[in-house]
Amino acid sequence: MPCCAEEASRCLPFAPCHHRPPVPSENEAVFQSHLHLPFPSRSAIHRWTGFFCVCLGSGLLTACGSGRLPMLHTLSMPSQGAGRSSDTHRAQVLITTGEVHLPDGLDRPELQVLSGGDEVVPLPQDQWRGGLPDEIRSAVLAGVLERPEYAQIPAPGAVRYGLPVYALQLSVQRMDMALGQYVDLDATWSLQALAPVSASGEASRALVCRGSWRRVPAGPAVSDAVQAQQTLMRQWGEQIGRTL
Repeated sequence: MPCCAEEASRCLPFAPCHHRPPVPSENEAVFQSHLHLPFPSRSAIHRWTGFFCVCLGSGLLTACGSGRLPMLHTLSMPSQGAGRSSDTHRAQVLITTGEVHLPDGLDRPELQVLSGGDEVVPLPQDQWRGGLPDEIRSAVLAGVLERPEYAQIPAPGAVRYGLPVYALQLSVQRMDMALGQYVDLDATWSLQALAPVSASGEASRALVCRGSWRRVPAGPAVSDAVQAQQTLMRQWGEQIGRTL
């Protein structure tokens, strides 16, 4: 016999309907006797199971569609100048650093690479671990501090008397990365002696230098270009160390 209108709304598609309620199994009857609650029908169980599956599937689709987290990169090598920035006991020259100057288009959180037509292409899924000025300062200064006679101080006021102190300013004019082809770095730096002052009491003039470096990355990946740029930053720092 077909279902009535009221019963049809409770029936699953293609499921047979009966006027007589389904007889609970032996386990269902025992469960009802302990809880004193009506045991849900098989159709209700099927409806809740389908609802749970739909919700679970929607959650998985939402998670998959949210996209992956960006890959973080750094310009510092893991072994560069570890623990050297505060070692002033053996130092003969102290260094303090200021802000790093970058072109406006370069100071961004995401990496930028050159396409075939020398067009700058940002990579939203590849970003610098810290701000790019901080990454450059840390990487270059680590190269300078490879020499044991140099040490960094946070400010000129923390100077030990009798040791020369230099203010280091860094500026990047170009920092190009062409994946699988080349990595370029054009930069300038200035060194000005802060202590001891001259006999006349006047501050010394700053020494301004410029350097250019190029390296071919080991492969076409973004990580290969970053590793090549790490090497250039270290070479820049070593060049500054030879200037002092």
